[in-house]
Amino acid sequence: MGAINENSHSGAFRVNRIGETVGSSTINELLDDHAVYFFQGNVENLGTLPGGNKSFASGINSFGVVVGDSNISPLEVRAFRKDMRNDDSEMQNLGTLGGNFSAAEAVNDNGIVVGCSKTQTNDQRAFIWTEFEGMQPLATFNSHPYDCALDINKKNVIVGYSLIPNLPGIRPTLWLLGTRHLVNLGDLGGGEGKASSINNKGDVVGYSTTTQGEQHAFLLIKAMNHNMIDLGVLNEGDFSSQAWGINNRKQAVGWSTGSENIGSAFVWDREHGMRDLNKIVKYGMAPWKKLEVAQSINDRGEIVGRGLLKRRDPQGNYLNHAFKLVPLCVD
Repeated sequence: MGAINENSHSGAFRVNRIGETVGSSTINELLDDHAVYFFQGNVENLGTLPGGNKSFASGINSFGVVVGDSNISPLEVRAFRKDMRNDDSEMQNLGTLGGNFSAAEAVNDNGIVVGCSKTQTNDQRAFIWTEFEGMQPLATFNSHPYDCALDINKKNVIVGYSLIPNLPGIRPTLWLLGTRHLVNLGDLGGGEGKASSINNKGDVVGYSTTTQGEQHAFLLIKAMNHNMIDLGVLNEGDFSSQAWGINNRKQAVGWSTGSENIGSAFVWDREHGMRDLNKIVKYGMAPWKKLEVAQSINDRGEIVGRGLLKRRDPQGNYLNHAFKLVPLCVD
């Protein structure tokens, strides 16, 4: 998918239903990142909020609204929103819940933005943002919370993670926005994890520790059923996997890694289980050393993520680049 400059590193984080993709790309030898928008072979640098030099785009909805975060000074970061279909749209600072940090993680087709923000007391709260009410905190389990909202579907169901009193670690969490209800989604036996993505049918993916202390990707079919499925790992010897995205066809993507700590991007479905994208991609792999992590998949089966090129940067490091995989046949 390219990058801002020839020797820039890049990564793709989210793809919408028509293939518009967002992520980040380095802009200099200091590896400062800028948020970028990928579409139809072009890479657009979205810049930063005033005063900033770093930014990252983490979400895009079906109408081309992009969200993410940008610094505004060396010690302050703000969530942002930008409308790519409006030529006059500038990067909008969404504010904070009183602290020096906020980051937007996702935006749904209703225009609701979710993420996390520091408060005046330096707690981290999950938030929602709307044009009418601005940034508002979501419900929390804890008087001193450490929560974050990572995704929201079109029914305004939100997933992420929360610190829960008397339980170890952070837990996969679901918020029902209409009722302000907060749900602990459970774990794979090891006591912690995160819910990364939710589709419009209410299926959730993420990762959790197991009873053996390994970190495994999970799937919850209709999350409120609390039937967490361990998706396992990709290769013999791998001890960690994470699922980052799921589409409405229950296809999930993520990465799996072992002792060498070099990830392999995977796609999972009910028919085939977890498969290594490096082994099933038929065309276009010549420039690539490794597809490391798959971040998002849309209903057309297009997958975006990050991988290592065989080409190196001026410092001698393999270039990380954003990738998009397109199915040979689209239903």
